[in-house]
Amino acid sequence: GVEAGVVRISPAGANGLDPQQWLVLEGAYVACVDAGLWMTEVKGGRCGVFIGIAAGPSTASEDSVYAANATSISSAAGRISFVFDLHGPCTAYDTACSSSLVALHAANSALLQGECDLALVAGVNVLLSSGPSIATARAGMTSATGRCHPFDARADGYLRGEGCGAVVLQRMNDAEPSHSCVYALLRGV
Repeated sequence: GVEAGVVRISPAGANGLDPQQWLVLEGAYVACVDAGLWMTEVKGGRCGVFIGIAAGPSTASEDSVYAANATSISSAAGRISFVFDLHGPCTAYDTACSSSLVALHAANSALLQGECDLALVAGVNVLLSSGPSIATARAGMTSATGRCHPFDARADGYLRGEGCGAVVLQRMNDAEPSHSCVYALLRGV
């Protein structure tokens, strides 16, 4: 993982940080490196941050100075902008299962409208307690078979998952051939 000092967080701040915020910060760092962008290249740039995230339970002590923003979803996006010194739009979206897709749509729109030159898009979810999973199972929302069968007659619910995915987007006309690789062309959202 990424060390706290590399991403400008004190050890005390790192200890109180919501695991989703920590995971999305690491994901953003890895996405930039994978895109061939080093921190010095994006620093001060017109790069937007678009995060799909839901508020999670706090791991910080309630009397900690870090508790105030330990679970704030806007803090996750703002922290990335702060760490990398990014000067583009900075937003977090909580639209349940579509959060990452909504973040991707917003990033695509911001690039097309010239609001930013690069867009960091990430989605994160961490399951820290069994309560929500128990509730969705009792409501019959999750798959009893443990398999997801979208658009299939066998469909019997959805599955909850956790993790983080992050990508860096750029308009095709602005793409730098010197950067590591292009994985896909986004034609629409």
